[in-house]
Amino acid sequence: MKIFIFNSTDIGGGAEMVNYNLNEYFNKNGHFSKLLVGKKRTNNKDVIEIPNKMREGFYVKLAKRMADHVVKPLDNIIRFIGVPNHRAKYLGREPMFYPGTKYLINTQLQRPDIIQLGNLHGKYFDLSQLMNISQNTPTILRLSDMWMLTGHCAHSLNCKRWEIGCGKCPDLMRYPRIRRDGTKSNFNYKAKIYKKSKLYISTPSKWLMNRVKKSILIESAIDCRIIPTGVDIDYFQPNDKIAIRKELDIPTDVKVMITIKSGDNAYRLNDLYNHFKGLKERLVEKKLIIIVIGQNDKEYDSENLIIKNISFIRNKKILRKYYQAADIYFHSSIIDTYSNAIMEALACGLATVAYETGGNIEQIIPYNKSSKFFDKSKSPTGALIPQFDIRELHSILLELVEKDTRREELSVNAREYSVNNFNFKKFANSYLKWYEDILASS
Repeated sequence: MKIFIFNSTDIGGGAEMVNYNLNEYFNKNGHFSKLLVGKKRTNNKDVIEIPNKMREGFYVKLAKRMADHVVKPLDNIIRFIGVPNHRAKYLGREPMFYPGTKYLINTQLQRPDIIQLGNLHGKYFDLSQLMNISQNTPTILRLSDMWMLTGHCAHSLNCKRWEIGCGKCPDLMRYPRIRRDGTKSNFNYKAKIYKKSKLYISTPSKWLMNRVKKSILIESAIDCRIIPTGVDIDYFQPNDKIAIRKELDIPTDVKVMITIKSGDNAYRLNDLYNHFKGLKERLVEKKLIIIVIGQNDKEYDSENLIIKNISFIRNKKILRKYYQAADIYFHSSIIDTYSNAIMEALACGLATVAYETGGNIEQIIPYNKSSKFFDKSKSPTGALIPQFDIRELHSILLELVEKDTRREELSVNAREYSVNNFNFKKFANSYLKWYEDILASS
């Protein structure tokens, strides 16, 4: 099969990693697959950068050139008149002028059998081309967030205005940010495109699919499937904890919890220092080191609690070592569709703790009866905490630190559950099977 996968970039966050790995897997298994991105950061020959700047029209290029050679505020006036994405920014509209999309699909590459779309909000994709693309080639939209359903944000959190057409947005600063409230116009623009599109829609979680079915996007749907994401369970697995701690200069006689601070500020816990420092008074018998990956903030060092910060880790091998060195993983996001980090931590045998939000409830089986998702018939892999219940979070962490038997039980269950449910090959093959079904029925 000839497969094109679109995504904002080839290397970045979880969505980028998933699409990059899918492209690699498809090619290794005898298919012709290309990853088309807004910004190429690797030297991979199977990744193609969409030529948006190259395909800009004469007048857009002229306006940019003129604006670069005049004083303020004349430069902004010229860009407002002549550069569509600059004008959109000031009107609260989402940037959609990316001519490379149409050019690449229509002229540069062999027509594919299947097109799979990843994140389309990375300032690289002309959404109006969705109609043309999906009417001529079977097109799968693999959603990683809610952007396609809303007037601007990737996650609506507690806001439900996306169900009634947006407008009067409560938070324009949520990623992707906009300057003015053009959310109703953005929403209506998307709705108009979807009505003329034909899409096969997939999500990694039931949570996100439930939102798709309430949204404007459902009008475009030919078929909808929930296909949970996977990770390389042979790569992410438990290892010699003592040896790895020595390598990373982490004490071997303490309990270690890691958390990863990633993603946009609007969708994660930002003040992790205050989130955890209250543990000090409640830790009695054992010492806990909390390693925050991706935070450059003040550290905390007391007799029984240490909060240590390290820079964000892009090297997968080093990140794996931190998972393998830890005893507990805490997921610091306040909303997630289906977290790669949770799967990686569970696959490395970590008792995993997260808030009861988004797709977290579909990844972690809680042992704590305080969770409304507790099920005594299932083997637990971690804990789920009611949103922002810090006292309950501290109680769970204390139990996992002080009760080795409980933590070790969760560790064994976590690894076994990951092998059975988070296998990347199974995930990728589910898409290949769907492609075959789609082509057979076309």
